[in-house]
Amino acid sequence: MNKCIYSLYDDEKAHFLEREHVFPKAIGGLKMLPKGYVSDEVNHRFSVHEENFIHNAVHVFLPRNLYGPSGRKSHSRKHQVGFIRMDSHIVLGYMEKRVPCTIWQILVAGTGEDGKYQVTITHDLRDQTHIVTSAEAMTYFSNLVKSSKGNVRIVRENDDSLKNCYILGIDGKALYIGVHENCSDQEAEAKTEEIKSWILKNSDNMNIDESDNLPEYHSGLANMDIRLKIDIRSMYIVLGKIVFNCLAMIKGQEFVLDARFDGFRNAILNENVMRNYFIPAEKGQKPNGLEKSIEPLLQYLQLSPLSHGVIFLKISGNIGAIVFLYGSPTGIFISLEKTWDSFFIQDINFCDDYFCDWQNGREGSLTDFLKK
Repeated sequence: MNKCIYSLYDDEKAHFLEREHVFPKAIGGLKMLPKGYVSDEVNHRFSVHEENFIHNAVHVFLPRNLYGPSGRKSHSRKHQVGFIRMDSHIVLGYMEKRVPCTIWQILVAGTGEDGKYQVTITHDLRDQTHIVTSAEAMTYFSNLVKSSKGNVRIVRENDDSLKNCYILGIDGKALYIGVHENCSDQEAEAKTEEIKSWILKNSDNMNIDESDNLPEYHSGLANMDIRLKIDIRSMYIVLGKIVFNCLAMIKGQEFVLDARFDGFRNAILNENVMRNYFIPAEKGQKPNGLEKSIEPLLQYLQLSPLSHGVIFLKISGNIGAIVFLYGSPTGIFISLEKTWDSFFIQDINFCDDYFCDWQNGREGSLTDFLKK
């Protein structure tokens, strides 16, 4: 039956050509809900929140960049560009699986008041196989700048070297400018446009630092200061979606279409009221030892310590859940039937579970793993 478990729309009001992953594919989700469970319209709507969550939620961003997986192509921007300190220099880059990586960038010094800047070309541009001279490197970089899309992304650092210069970088189609911590958004955006115009106009005739004493950005120890900005609504929506998808996978479509879940499904789609179904720890009792039992449970089932999972509970007679990602609890209880302010957490009983061991290609419930 084609009926969306979120919008409750059927074939007359929605399309059902695609399938929804139980856990987001971008964090290693393997299995998909049967076709007809989630409409294409809702699936696409979730995708925006999913990308925000994956790139900015600290309990996902850090382990994903350290351990993987690469995920879906639409979420290929799996890294967060920031400043990496290499020896005595700072550069724009990101950490991928514990390896520092730089983006294409140039160091621009001077005020531009005389119509000139001093440009230093980094080794990652010089190391391109088809680039021999600095002039060719600059032409290559100016073409990247010309093809960039969207607003510039500002990266700040409290470093004295940035008081008299800017770092302009590009990753894919995204343009970045590295500035001093005291630089305002307006100043950074104006300077970006000024430098861009100057580069595109003078790429064939500019003052380039030909010094061989440039930092080797691809080697050495690296430190990175990561600043994340998560939309709390996206966190609630994605965690709520994971829980509801897992429940649908375990119990089936008819079960989750029950009217008792209407408030929860509407909250996910209305976004602003989703937080009412998230139970802050201070509002009730935590199940003693439950979160501490996750690691030994994964060991018992011979699952990776970086597995994802949902543990379903009967809380005061209502279904609730705890989500853990990369083996770590998110620390939030989710109620699927009532808002958290309508009851206190008591009489907690385990009722079901669902796990995703993305590293070893295994996904299912505890009973599924015990059968094997």
